[in-house]
Amino acid sequence: MKRLIALSVFIIVVFSFIINCSNYFKGISNDSIEMSQSQHKQYEKSEELRRAEERNPNKNISTRYVCWKNANDEIIVEGYINNHSSVATFKDVTFKVDFYSETNDLLQTATFEKDGYLIPDKEVYIKQKFNIGKMVKRVQLVMLDAKVI
Repeated sequence: MKRLIALSVFIIVVFSFIINCSNYFKGISNDSIEMSQSQHKQYEKSEELRRAEERNPNKNISTRYVCWKNANDEIIVEGYINNHSSVATFKDVTFKVDFYSETNDLLQTATFEKDGYLIPDKEVYIKQKFNIGKMVKRVQLVMLDAKVI
């Protein structure tokens, strides 16, 4: 009889322990699933934003530049490329440079590429020399393309 009572008490204790552990781990897995779904939604939003920013690099990249002639009559274009996107990273930005005369006639066009990465909310220094043998009065720098990473 004592063995039966001891066995019954033991079974009740073990059964209670298993139920409590089961409920405890069930709660943890539900929290983990909810956190995972929240992180997944956030990831989807950032991916959607990244794709939107990558579709049009010209909308997210701007330039500030100045031009002058050095002692060798080379035209120097110097400035900064800014990536205003919040997620998208670009690399190898290609530029077109138009050289105009005093009467605004297009004298020559050149292109150059700035190698390297342009990460979000950062700017990169650019400097390029051009040997144009004509009387250039105005220079226009235009970004043509940027590769998406």
